[in-house]
Amino acid sequence: MKKLFILVLFTTVTMGAMAQTEAGKMRLGGSTNLSFLNTKHAGYDDAMSEFEINANAGYFIIDKLSLDLGLQFGYEKEGDYDADKAFLGEIGARYYLPGNFFLGASFDILSIKSGDDTAYTGTGANLKAGYAWFVKDNIAIEPAVGYRIGLTNEDDGTKFDQFSIKLGISVFF
Repeated sequence: MKKLFILVLFTTVTMGAMAQTEAGKMRLGGSTNLSFLNTKHAGYDDAMSEFEINANAGYFIIDKLSLDLGLQFGYEKEGDYDADKAFLGEIGARYYLPGNFFLGASFDILSIKSGDDTAYTGTGANLKAGYAWFVKDNIAIEPAVGYRIGLTNEDDGTKFDQFSIKLGISVFF
């Protein structure tokens, strides 16, 4: 009986995601990193605050594979210094695996404004993996991890990498 219950539960959960990831369907979502930081470093008088939020949309070109567009805004401020604001646009794809897991990749273009008069641009690539927990037939809570690498024109080419843990929500229709 226990095995039958587990099989029925797994089939029900898997089928819910399959119905939402069919060709021709759309997905709208948003997420934020799980850290809204307010950091004070030892030996420094200034505290640092930062957060990040993004919105994204996808169109399923075939079952389980969506082409995605996204926008992201990041904010960082340290003490009395002017705030850094980052805008990022991404184009990518997301593939849903059995069991509601997904893998994604994107190409990113970013613009960072540091204070009032300094701006930088750059490009990057992002890989992510996550899980779509369907709380309703068309609404999923999506925890995910990601890794982004890139290069900006700051100081003749500044390389960066970022590991992130995000929590998002998507609506499928």
